[in-house]
Amino acid sequence: MAPLVRTGGSRHTGLAAPPHRNIQVMFVNKNLDLLGLNPEGYVPPLNQVVPNLILWIVCISGMILLLFCKEKIGRGIVLYLGGLLIAVQLVALFSLVIFGKKDVIFRNGENWSLSGAEQYTVSTQDNVILLVLDYFSNEYLEGELEQYPDALDFLHDFTYYSNADCTYFGTYPSMNHMLTGYELDPTQPINEWFVESWTNDRTAGFYKDIQKQGYKVNVYTPDPQVLVGTNNIEMLSDVFSNVKNLSTYVEVNTGMIVKTMIKMSCYRIMPYVIKPYFYTGMGEYTGVVRSKDDWIRHQNYDFKQGLEEKGIETDSGSKYLIVQHLMGAHEYNNTENGDFSEENTSREETIRGCLTVTKMYLDALQEAGVYDSATIIITADHGGYEKPYYQPIFYIKLPNEFHEYLYESSAPISHSDLLGTLALATGIEGNDYGHSIFDFDEQELRERVFWLRTMDEKYSKKKCYSEDRDGTQNIYKGYRYIGNNDALIQKIDNGPDYIIEMNESYY
Repeated sequence: MAPLVRTGGSRHTGLAAPPHRNIQVMFVNKNLDLLGLNPEGYVPPLNQVVPNLILWIVCISGMILLLFCKEKIGRGIVLYLGGLLIAVQLVALFSLVIFGKKDVIFRNGENWSLSGAEQYTVSTQDNVILLVLDYFSNEYLEGELEQYPDALDFLHDFTYYSNADCTYFGTYPSMNHMLTGYELDPTQPINEWFVESWTNDRTAGFYKDIQKQGYKVNVYTPDPQVLVGTNNIEMLSDVFSNVKNLSTYVEVNTGMIVKTMIKMSCYRIMPYVIKPYFYTGMGEYTGVVRSKDDWIRHQNYDFKQGLEEKGIETDSGSKYLIVQHLMGAHEYNNTENGDFSEENTSREETIRGCLTVTKMYLDALQEAGVYDSATIIITADHGGYEKPYYQPIFYIKLPNEFHEYLYESSAPISHSDLLGTLALATGIEGNDYGHSIFDFDEQELRERVFWLRTMDEKYSKKKCYSEDRDGTQNIYKGYRYIGNNDALIQKIDNGPDYIIEMNESYY
């Protein structure tokens, strides 16, 4: 799902390992990429690889030399350290069982979640479809079109907004902000903010008005935590139609658990030079536990497979507001045809596959006879973490909008305008939900603020996870800019206008 978050190696789980491995885990794993959050996997810099490799060679050679020259002493040291480490692990295990929160260890019998049963169902009346392709920067398009010149031809009925701002980097808090319009307050405890983001008068009023317009709202994202934190998704059962109690329909993929745990352990234990081979993508461990019959298809290739198997179904009972959150360009793991790839693919190949799946979905909507009358928005929750990739893609097609070629606008729009745009699309009258993207023209000198999560050691002793995990992002830097992505890059190079310390770190 999104950010290039860093985490350190002050914690260790698993069985006792040889001393050189424990040195790696407890002392050397600094600034280690959190698994699954970096689309390019783990690529350690050379200035870390070489010293780390030397350390491994020295430790292993020292152990062998000690066992060869002083066998009795060497065996004693190995046995002592091994026993000590096993004791530490046993103490940690039993303290967790005795003092750990019961709701972490035991399931309470209810499992409220987002159901994917209707992921391919649309209305025969009116549809507003928001397709969110994760981690997809508009700056990726230049390289994409160089390799695949026809990649965007299928979007000829759409208007491309080349100067869109995502407001926040990261699926959290961007997905929540997109659907609530509620601004993040990093100084507030995260769960409190999540509750307020949905229960404040403006957001609550928006979804009541949506329902009054005859729309049901279905949101398909694989991780409800990006919408509610660790609060129960049941709190949105009156907002989203696909919030269900799926207690009896959960299945566990034990084979994937074993495979993933081995890979994750090796990623932690191994020297830098071979860590990249054990990098675990989000799709590998988010699929360990899922609803048996109605799991949400998030990976590009899973969504394609479901589309091929189920096709588009129609419902004449109500109008639909649909949010489809796909993996997009977050993991380079699909072919240009949108199928799963056993090997890492390039960004361009992954995007081509993602766009292929998007085209298949639009074609299926046409075959179902609902494409023409639908409002369809294709965007990303955020762009990339590093320059020049900060801005997301944004395409929109209005009902009965047709043209031969893709239109383009450089109007300075923002994800902050999404709620107002959805209100307009669903026929809600008035201006209670802010601007829509159509309120801005290309000559508009609009000030926007982009918030980037990052780490600042000045705040490392504050009330953040960085207290015990070096590298965790603990502040937001806000950059106020007027203009396009070039202006934003210049602003980031010159330094932030705001720095706000996090009360808690989501990751």
